[in-house]
Amino acid sequence: MRALWFSKAKERKLIIKSFKGHVKDMCLNENSCFVLCALFDCVDDTVLVKKAIISEILENLDTITMSQSGRSVLNYLLAPRMKKIFPPSVIDMLKGGDNNPVSKKDPNVRRKELLTHVSPG
Repeated sequence: MRALWFSKAKERKLIIKSFKGHVKDMCLNENSCFVLCALFDCVDDTVLVKKAIISEILENLDTITMSQSGRSVLNYLLAPRMKKIFPPSVIDMLKGGDNNPVSKKDPNVRRKELLTHVSPG
């Protein structure tokens, strides 16, 4: 997560591209699922996130929804840091990337853009 939070945009792009083909496995893993959540919080290029990450999540939705870790990723896309869904320890861990020096886009704008990629309406 720290690599995503503190790397420059070009480096983030390379990291995201390296996830290609592994997103489903990351969603199903109880640790790497939070790397994806951190990615949703800090990457300003939401079009890249849609193409590289969200598209693979949607392709494997049946498998991902059957896993607690996978549901965590989906819940984070729809309701990030909701206290009814995520324990305080997870929220605190993900807050570690807040105010990183690289992300320029307003978090609310980023969230809305990601939601438009995830929700059909």
